[in-house]
Amino acid sequence: MKEPMYKTAVTLIEMLIVIAVMSFMVSLVLGIAGSIQNQNNVRLTRDTIALLDTALQQYRDYRGAFPESAGADVGQRAQFLYEQLHALPESRKILEKIDDSLMKNVYGTDSSWPEIYDAWKQNPIDYEYVSGWAFPKLVSAGPDKEFGTGDDITNR
Repeated sequence: MKEPMYKTAVTLIEMLIVIAVMSFMVSLVLGIAGSIQNQNNVRLTRDTIALLDTALQQYRDYRGAFPESAGADVGQRAQFLYEQLHALPESRKILEKIDDSLMKNVYGTDSSWPEIYDAWKQNPIDYEYVSGWAFPKLVSAGPDKEFGTGDDITNR
């Protein structure tokens, strides 16, 4: 007796279910990858601010005071901070530990000093200091790239 031959095939519904499951899994992976990248950016920015804190302490130990804020905008203040810290060998050694990917104008492409950016590379790290303050304020705009919002990363 001959066995009946069955033809197996994938139905349209089965294919749609597989596509839906795969789409869901891809969206999960992309969401997790984005979250991990954001956490890495926050960590890198905090580490950079900690290095700048250390360089500022070296500057104060050598000069007896912190550099005053100079410049009307964030970019000018960031360049001024770099210029002041770079002038002293002790703080310059600390600046060299900052990730090169966070530096702009390192090789003097224009006449200004380099700026130190946060990990999102949209804004420089802002520097504020007024005589009488206990310690300068360093601020990154954070993930939303806007200063003055709840996600700013600061040394305070």
